Amino acid sequence: MFKTIKKLFRALRETEALHGLLTWQPVQHFIWPLVGPVIAAVLGIAGNVPLLWVWVSALASFAFLTHGLLRLNEWIDRTSADGKLDIVEPTIWVSSDESSDPIEIEGVQIGVTLSNRALFPMEFTVDKIDTRFADRVGTTKNFANKGGVIAPNSASHFRDSAIQMNPPRPILERKAYDGQIDVTISYGKLGGRRFLVQRNFSISAFIDPTTKEMHINWRWI
Repeated sequence: MFKTIKKLFRALRETEALHGLLTWQPVQHFIWPLVGPVIAAVLGIAGNVPLLWVWVSALASFAFLTHGLLRLNEWIDRTSADGKLDIVEPTIWVSSDESSDPIEIEGVQIGVTLSNRALFPMEFTVDKIDTRFADRVGTTKNFANKGGVIAPNSASHFRDSAIQMNPPRPILERKAYDGQIDVTISYGKLGGRRFLVQRNFSISAFIDPTTKEMHINWRWI
């Protein structure tokens, strides 16, 4: 019994090694396209086929194999979720008291914009999100949910819990506030979140006290 199990595991390891070798990019790009022409040439010469037809069959098999490998790679790329979810940029939502003079910031929510570049819906879950604005951090994590589904070729947003500004911060002319967001997301096809994407952003934001428009500068760190 134990010998049979040992043989089975050995066969599985050999199969995985063979699969890794056959799908290795140098093998796919250089070896596989030559297999067909070589086999065609050997069979043609062994069967006393005229060399002209051996040459034509070798060229045809090379063309068929390279075209087939190209289409196979395109199909794999279209159906794979790997690298198809992007964390595009940070976003900020501000809660302010407009009755005060000057207007004061009472709370801030920092989040990210997510983009699904795949041709199929993408499921995601936020594994980690930490945010900071000015000298305050989000300490209470109250999420109705920590993920969702993004439609094909669409975008979505995810926000961290609100950061309470206590005491409130006044919105002053050209007064910039620094912040940061660190986020890690697992994603994949529906029911199969097998891939990870992680981004850290440094943020500098200020609000125009006249128009109440927020201006954000950010960079990856």
